[in-house]
Amino acid sequence: MFSAHRNVAAYLRCARETMDYTECHLGMADYGPMLQREVLLNHPTDLAGFDVSRFSSDWATFLGFRRSRMEWQRRCDYLMPECGLYYYVTHYSNWGHPRRYLDPEPQQLLYGPHAYCGIAYNLHDTIGFRESVAAASAFSPYYVFGYLDLRMPDRDVAYARRYLEWVADNAQLLRPGRPCIESEDACVMSKIRDGKGLVYLLNYDAGKRSFKLKLEIGAEGRARIRQVYPSREAEFEARAGATIVVQVRGESTAILDVNRALKTLPPTNTSDFPIDVCRWKKSGDGPKAQFVLPDVHPLLRAAGDPNVPKELLSIDQVQDTDPNCLDRVSIMPGQPMTAVVRWLGIGKLPDQFASAYGFRNGKIVDTWKLAPWAFADRIWFVYRPGKPVPLAGPFPKLEVNGRPVTLFPRVDYRSKTVDTWTCPIFYADITALCRYGEANEVALSNLSEEWPSDCYIASGAR
Repeated sequence: MFSAHRNVAAYLRCARETMDYTECHLGMADYGPMLQREVLLNHPTDLAGFDVSRFSSDWATFLGFRRSRMEWQRRCDYLMPECGLYYYVTHYSNWGHPRRYLDPEPQQLLYGPHAYCGIAYNLHDTIGFRESVAAASAFSPYYVFGYLDLRMPDRDVAYARRYLEWVADNAQLLRPGRPCIESEDACVMSKIRDGKGLVYLLNYDAGKRSFKLKLEIGAEGRARIRQVYPSREAEFEARAGATIVVQVRGESTAILDVNRALKTLPPTNTSDFPIDVCRWKKSGDGPKAQFVLPDVHPLLRAAGDPNVPKELLSIDQVQDTDPNCLDRVSIMPGQPMTAVVRWLGIGKLPDQFASAYGFRNGKIVDTWKLAPWAFADRIWFVYRPGKPVPLAGPFPKLEVNGRPVTLFPRVDYRSKTVDTWTCPIFYADITALCRYGEANEVALSNLSEEWPSDCYIASGAR
């Protein structure tokens, strides 16, 4: 026992003296905080209870890690360093066995961690991945990517590499950070020293947000400011004390370079999405609104990933009823059609869950209904009610350009009692119903609230 403690102490001293950073996996242990005060990083693991109502699983992962970090800072009287290690892995449920979708072995889609933060999907998140990578650099220059080349489309692998190269070039600038203000909805992070540096503006929530900033820096009371992410904007000057306004799209971040502090510029991530759906008006059975969709139809076909399975098969249902169907589970080279849903130790897929997603014969379901963020070749309507809707319903109803379309839920099944499960978010594939390059009309009905809380149009197309 004493020998183990001596070894730990020796490791921490060595790490502190010789390494740029290390990580501590003792976040859940009673003695973890004491050791974490002696290391430069910790690895946050306490994501239980985190809000699962984020459409993008990668963005939810980022927010979960950020929340965990904030909680440990508070528990340790803010004596821990700010820079945490951000870990992204795209096949969490098959950890230890690197595979590709073309390998002839079943893939598990649903796994325990999903119930907490959406981290478990082995399908790459084509909607929130880039945003979460950029947002994490507001708090740390340290990233770990699990199976980057095995799991992600080439375009996002290339983007991640370019972004990490930019982080490495500017690591000394990115390392320090001071949260000027942070709430459940937004954060302003300052990395300014000696009159120059970076300012990060993070919009944690859905919907565009306006940030009003006053910068008291710069020679002779002036500062040169330029937005470098998600798009590169023209540089402008601001007098000391003047207010500047920056708009940040939902679940995203903006990076401002102050007084030309950067050695190199980050890769951009320009996109027309998300599109906020607002200005609702009462009409008939419920509120109606309009949104203008850019002509991205030609881009959707190129944004798809042919390796994403089209169907999912509940292996527990198959084992209980028809073992011969297991032949359909294999994902053979050139035929990546079917993956596996493994239920959380319940044994039988609950009827309410299967009904909500439209499982065929209680066994097979379309992949997009469970993992919409893996599909970049779609246009998604997303509705986040102010209060989660019970799984038992009633569910909201949607019409797009006068045609009904089914809203599917994301189910929060952390409770052991199926009767208490809720649906904090709803989404629908509206790709075929949209008018591209012009206005579209949406109508919601059967709502549990008078006006829709948060509605937006999402897509992986850029």
